[in-house]
Amino acid sequence: MTSITFTNHTVAHGSVVRQTAQRFAAAVEAYAAAYFARISRTDELERLHAMDDAQLAKLGITRAGIPAYVFRDKCMWQ
Repeated sequence: MTSITFTNHTVAHGSVVRQTAQRFAAAVEAYAAAYFARISRTDELERLHAMDDAQLAKLGITRAGIPAYVFRDKCMWQ
């Protein structure tokens, strides 16, 4: 089996490839999760901005409060 030496540590080539593939897959998964969360929030922002003030009041928010409402899990001030 082929091996590669890194700073006095010998690692099997297959192990390095497997670790690299796992890190790449994790990065792709994290990117996809962030992308779909952003799309979801964008849809909610657009939906709320399309409502009139009376509809927003029924939800207990103002037009100025839409971003804070949509990103309430990320907001430090709430």
